[in-house]
Amino acid sequence: MTAALAGVGVVVTRPRAQGEGLARRLRELGAEVVSLPTIEIRPIADSATDAALREAFAHADWLIFVSPSAVDVTVARCRTLRLERPSSARVAAVGPGTARALTDAGWGVDVCPATGGGGVDLLEEPALAPLAGCHCVILTASGGRRVLPDGLLERGATVTELPVYERAQPDVDAGTAVAGWQCGRLQYTIVTSLTGLEHLFALVGADGRPALCASRLITVSPRIAERAVARGFRATPAVAARPGDEGLVEALQKAVQESTGSHA
Repeated sequence: MTAALAGVGVVVTRPRAQGEGLARRLRELGAEVVSLPTIEIRPIADSATDAALREAFAHADWLIFVSPSAVDVTVARCRTLRLERPSSARVAAVGPGTARALTDAGWGVDVCPATGGGGVDLLEEPALAPLAGCHCVILTASGGRRVLPDGLLERGATVTELPVYERAQPDVDAGTAVAGWQCGRLQYTIVTSLTGLEHLFALVGADGRPALCASRLITVSPRIAERAVARGFRATPAVAARPGDEGLVEALQKAVQESTGSHA
């Protein structure tokens, strides 16, 4: 039987560790995959952050993780500092990927969005209902979005935002991806964050941008899709209907079917 994505070329721009599973799944379906990580996760490990982490663990009612990277960095730092998950704090994840990372780390998850993913969806969960004075600690990246902290503050919670990592632009060569876009061998590009999108444009440079924008974007939110169109992507981006790798795979398969006129 012909592989579902045979003849399809995809650039995966997720951070290297997070992109491996997605790339493997796409290759299993027959796609050609070029990995071009546009974000490098750099842990923030200094005395101030360590002190803040100890303080958070001592007094938090909720620990809220915004990404798998936040989980990985926090858990690794806790091992170094010999900190245990506080038994008195409940743990929330913004989406299934983050929840999976917490489960894999042995932490468990008390609240995760039943559908979708992100701060807005998490805030809609009835189980996440901090009362006035409840202390919520958000484990996040530096420069994170305001949706989640502002939403918790509106509910009367005390909020501590604790950046545990930075999203840096990696030193990688985009030449293989640019060449693939230019010759039409790589028809799709997966981007899962606004930061990753901006880094992607910087990495390909002015010469590579026309070829990048000729590919079709596969992404996870309308915000990223809108920014991509504003930056020059010509085809309407495909937005995954559900979070996680399988949501991206489904969005890609649907985009391929649309391009070939197949509705199988």
